[in-house]
Amino acid sequence: MSSETGAPDTLKAGSKKNGSSSAKGASAKRSTARGTTEVEAAATSEDNVATLASLSAQEVVQKFGKTPTDTGSPETQVALITRRLQVLSVHFKKNAQDRHSKRGMMRLISARKGLLQYLRETDVGRYRTLIGSLGLRK
Repeated sequence: MSSETGAPDTLKAGSKKNGSSSAKGASAKRSTARGTTEVEAAATSEDNVATLASLSAQEVVQKFGKTPTDTGSPETQVALITRRLQVLSVHFKKNAQDRHSKRGMMRLISARKGLLQYLRETDVGRYRTLIGSLGLRK
């Protein structure tokens, strides 16, 4: 056939080469896109974690507590829970199927919600300053 019509064999051979090279190129593009996405996600998560999670627990207590050793105030407890939640959110970006840690995270969210509700009911001013400093609500 190639002697009579060289075009069909050439097209078949060309399509195989183009098909395989384009498939390799597409997979390379996908891996590049994934790499870019992972880099962007890492940069975003690092920015979020850098806000509160980079601080030690003692630094969070000193920053949000009434005294340097005040660990019982709602502001301090909410700040510490928020810090733990930020660390867990980075963990879940790497380990999406971790159901056991997700249950713990849901308990932390519930505890923080309860503390925020208590603070909102008792002193709205303290609640608003805490929300503003932690960036929890918009």
